[in-house]
Amino acid sequence: MKTERSESRPQEGFFGITISSNYQTAIFRAEEERREFLEILFEYAGRYDGKVTDFAELDTHIHIGVYAKTLSKMMGTIIRVFSMKYNARHQKGGRIFRSPFSSFTISSDKQMLDYTYYIMYNPIAAGICSHPKDYRWCSWNYHFRNTNRLIDTTMVDSMFLDMKAFEKGFWQYCDLRSRCRKERGEDNRWKNVSIDNPAGDPPTELGTGYRKGCNIGNTDEQILIYLSKILNEKEVYALTAAEADQYAFRLFRETYATIRQVSTALAMTRDHAHYLYKKLRTEHFPTTME
Repeated sequence: MKTERSESRPQEGFFGITISSNYQTAIFRAEEERREFLEILFEYAGRYDGKVTDFAELDTHIHIGVYAKTLSKMMGTIIRVFSMKYNARHQKGGRIFRSPFSSFTISSDKQMLDYTYYIMYNPIAAGICSHPKDYRWCSWNYHFRNTNRLIDTTMVDSMFLDMKAFEKGFWQYCDLRSRCRKERGEDNRWKNVSIDNPAGDPPTELGTGYRKGCNIGNTDEQILIYLSKILNEKEVYALTAAEADQYAFRLFRETYATIRQVSTALAMTRDHAHYLYKKLRTEHFPTTME
């Protein structure tokens, strides 16, 4: 049976964009790659007569607020140019990002503000920081002090008297999100949950996980930084299979890394990382999540 083609996405206007990595592996292996993506994003947004309104680079996905005249061409070029450079650097092939990217039309000031706050909330929810001003890979510090002509925060900034009012609104947004959280109770019914810090305590040092519920975990970026530290200038791609296994064991033991994080950090298959994890289950160390 032939199905109808889905309606094509709108091409001009303000949009909320999410780009997710393929297979939910970490996108960036170094700060230089985060910086390179932003440079490409700003450059090609300008070339296509668009502009960036907000952004946050997370470990496995990127949130972007944009104005575009030809959305698909603009974002397609940005993704393609970054992917070509990334694959050439790491001698890899294939897609880095899930296709197609996600987008929705922003059609009101309230939607624009809500999405801006949502973008800023993401680093907190991921346990990366306790305040977005401390996370350099989001657009918080562009608001009310914008010096980059290719990122334009004025639409949201014009809704507030100053940065203090903008920040107050953000914490009200965070409080609302925490109060609206729901979890299943013992009777298997959904119930509202009120907690002081929905993101858990932020990590304080390498190898020390933040708590989220009853679990402990480190962000993908922390795992990569920790691995770089213990590799002591060795290259991941130069490791023998036996050496890679030993580093995997260390990441599981010392950082509470997940199977996905170990697979990503050491460029090994997920099945092999799962096999190594199962070997360690007989030893005494905090249980990780797959």
